[in-house]
Amino acid sequence: DSPGQKNPSLHAGVYRIDGRLTAINRPPEEDAPANLTREQTMASIGGDFVSVLETDASGNPSSRAEAWTLFLYLALLFLLGESMLGLPGISKNPKEKLP
Repeated sequence: DSPGQKNPSLHAGVYRIDGRLTAINRPPEEDAPANLTREQTMASIGGDFVSVLETDASGNPSSRAEAWTLFLYLALLFLLGESMLGLPGISKNPKEKLP
């Protein structure tokens, strides 16, 4: 194969990675996502104390709730306030040096 034709993370083969020969021989089944039905899942983990939440996965996964944005800004504000409390005090006598 010519260099750059295959991707080692996607295709099996022998590759030179960082000057060393590396053999990658993963079966294609490892790359295929396995989805279980609800019945198969309940049978494999047991039905005791398990609740199933049905959500719509077609929405935008990168969108987040507005409440989390508020909490992130509050955490940033508290971290900045804590860093201000850790600063050394200002001396009233400019010739006096802090240890």
